Amino acid sequence: MVDTKYGKYIVKEPIVPPGMGHHPEITAPVVQCVGESEFDGAPFSINFDYITEPFTMISRAHAHDYDQFLFFIGGNPANMVDFAAEVDLWLGEEQELHTISAASVVHIPKGLIHGPLVYRKIEKPIIFVDAFLAAGYVKSKVM
Repeated sequence: MVDTKYGKYIVKEPIVPPGMGHHPEITAPVVQCVGESEFDGAPFSINFDYITEPFTMISRAHAHDYDQFLFFIGGNPANMVDFAAEVDLWLGEEQELHTISAASVVHIPKGLIHGPLVYRKIEKPIIFVDAFLAAGYVKSKVM
Protein backbone atom coordinates (compact mmCIF):
# COMPACT_ATOMS: atom_id res chain seq x y z
CA MET A 1 0.00 0.00 0.00
CA VAL A 2 2.89 2.38 -0.53
CA ASP A 3 1.08 4.16 -3.38
CA THR A 4 -1.43 5.74 -0.96
CA LYS A 5 -1.00 8.52 1.56
CA TYR A 6 -1.09 6.22 4.62
CA GLY A 7 -0.10 2.90 3.12
CA LYS A 8 3.42 3.33 4.48
CA TYR A 9 2.01 2.57 7.94
CA ILE A 10 0.91 -0.95 6.96
CA VAL A 11 3.31 -3.87 6.69
CA LYS A 12 1.66 -6.83 5.02
CA GLU A 13 2.81 -10.32 5.91
CA PRO A 14 5.70 -9.38 8.24
CA ILE A 15 7.00 -12.93 8.11
CA VAL A 16 10.54 -14.26 8.37
CA PRO A 17 10.60 -17.70 6.66
CA PRO A 18 11.62 -20.83 8.62
CA GLY A 19 15.37 -21.07 9.00
CA MET A 20 15.91 -17.36 8.28
CA GLY A 21 15.39 -16.07 11.83
CA HIS A 22 17.86 -15.60 14.66
CA HIS A 23 17.44 -19.12 16.07
CA PRO A 24 17.70 -22.19 13.81
CA GLU A 25 15.82 -24.22 16.45
CA ILE A 26 12.66 -22.30 15.57
CA THR A 27 11.30 -24.16 12.57
CA ALA A 28 8.07 -22.18 12.02
CA PRO A 29 7.82 -18.79 10.31
CA VAL A 30 8.48 -15.83 12.64
CA VAL A 31 6.27 -12.73 12.71
CA GLN A 32 8.59 -9.75 13.06
CA CYS A 33 8.30 -5.97 12.93
CA VAL A 34 11.37 -3.87 13.62
CA GLY A 35 10.96 -0.12 14.04
CA GLU A 36 14.22 0.78 12.31
CA SER A 37 13.47 -1.13 9.11
CA GLU A 38 9.69 -1.27 8.83
CA PHE A 39 8.48 1.86 10.61
CA ASP A 40 10.89 4.69 9.83
CA GLY A 41 12.84 4.34 13.09
CA ALA A 42 9.84 4.07 15.44
CA PRO A 43 10.99 3.12 18.98
CA PHE A 44 9.16 -0.22 19.05
CA SER A 45 9.97 -3.72 17.83
CA ILE A 46 8.23 -7.07 18.25
CA ASN A 47 8.84 -10.74 17.36
CA PHE A 48 6.47 -13.71 17.65
CA ASP A 49 8.20 -17.11 17.82
CA TYR A 50 6.47 -20.51 17.81
CA ILE A 51 8.55 -22.73 20.10
CA THR A 52 8.23 -26.51 19.62
CA GLU A 53 11.33 -27.97 21.25
CA PRO A 54 13.74 -27.26 24.11
CA PHE A 55 16.78 -25.10 23.38
CA THR A 56 18.81 -22.23 24.77
CA MET A 57 17.64 -18.98 23.19
CA ILE A 58 19.98 -16.65 25.08
CA SER A 59 23.17 -18.10 26.59
CA ARG A 60 24.67 -15.01 28.28
CA ALA A 61 23.32 -12.44 30.69
CA HIS A 62 22.98 -8.96 29.24
CA ALA A 63 21.05 -5.68 29.54
CA HIS A 64 19.47 -3.12 27.21
CA ASP A 65 19.09 0.66 27.24
CA TYR A 66 15.32 0.25 26.79
CA ASP A 67 12.41 -1.59 28.40
CA GLN A 68 11.59 -5.06 27.12
CA PHE A 69 8.53 -7.27 27.59
CA LEU A 70 8.69 -11.06 27.22
CA PHE A 71 5.39 -12.91 26.71
CA PHE A 72 5.19 -16.67 27.21
CA ILE A 73 1.78 -18.02 26.14
CA GLY A 74 0.26 -21.32 25.08
CA GLY A 75 0.52 -22.14 21.40
CA ASN A 76 -3.20 -22.83 20.93
CA PRO A 77 -4.86 -19.51 19.96
CA ALA A 78 -8.20 -20.79 21.31
CA ASN A 79 -6.66 -21.37 24.77
CA MET A 80 -3.47 -19.36 25.29
CA VAL A 81 -3.35 -20.15 29.02
CA ASP A 82 -2.81 -23.85 28.21
CA PHE A 83 0.92 -23.68 28.87
CA ALA A 84 2.72 -27.03 29.01
CA ALA A 85 6.33 -25.89 29.18
CA GLU A 86 9.10 -24.86 31.54
CA VAL A 87 11.29 -21.91 30.69
CA ASP A 88 14.20 -20.80 32.86
CA LEU A 89 15.08 -17.11 32.97
CA TRP A 90 17.73 -15.55 35.19
CA LEU A 91 17.23 -11.95 36.40
CA GLY A 92 19.54 -9.44 38.05
CA GLU A 93 23.28 -9.30 38.60
CA GLU A 94 22.88 -11.98 41.28
CA GLN A 95 21.34 -14.28 38.63
CA GLU A 96 18.05 -15.03 40.39
CA LEU A 97 16.45 -18.01 38.65
CA HIS A 98 12.78 -17.89 37.63
CA THR A 99 11.05 -20.89 36.07
CA ILE A 100 8.06 -19.95 33.95
CA SER A 101 5.51 -22.75 33.96
CA ALA A 102 2.31 -20.80 33.25
CA ALA A 103 1.33 -18.18 30.68
CA SER A 104 3.27 -15.10 31.82
CA VAL A 105 4.58 -11.67 30.89
CA VAL A 106 7.99 -10.52 32.14
CA HIS A 107 8.87 -6.81 32.21
CA ILE A 108 12.62 -6.24 31.82
CA PRO A 109 13.19 -2.60 32.84
CA LYS A 110 15.92 -0.63 31.09
CA GLY A 111 19.32 -1.68 32.47
CA LEU A 112 18.18 -4.89 34.22
CA ILE A 113 20.61 -7.76 33.67
CA HIS A 114 18.74 -10.82 32.35
CA GLY A 115 19.57 -14.17 30.81
CA PRO A 116 20.25 -16.88 30.08
CA LEU A 117 16.85 -17.84 28.66
CA VAL A 118 16.42 -21.61 28.36
CA TYR A 119 13.39 -23.50 27.04
CA ARG A 120 13.94 -26.53 29.25
CA LYS A 121 10.73 -28.50 28.67
CA ILE A 122 8.18 -28.16 25.86
CA GLU A 123 5.28 -30.62 26.09
CA LYS A 124 3.04 -28.54 23.78
CA PRO A 125 4.16 -25.71 21.51
CA ILE A 126 4.21 -22.24 23.02
CA ILE A 127 4.38 -18.73 21.62
CA PHE A 128 7.15 -16.39 22.73
CA VAL A 129 6.69 -12.68 22.07
CA ASP A 130 9.64 -10.33 22.49
CA ALA A 131 8.48 -6.69 22.49
CA PHE A 132 10.83 -3.81 23.21
CA LEU A 133 10.74 -0.04 23.17
CA ALA A 134 13.52 0.53 20.65
CA ALA A 135 13.92 0.69 16.89
CA GLY A 136 16.27 -2.32 16.96
CA TYR A 137 17.73 -4.97 19.26
CA VAL A 138 20.97 -3.88 20.93
CA LYS A 139 22.72 -5.33 23.99
CA SER A 140 24.23 -2.52 26.06
CA LYS A 141 26.02 -4.76 28.55
CA VAL A 142 27.02 -8.42 28.19
CA MET A 143 28.23 -10.45 31.15
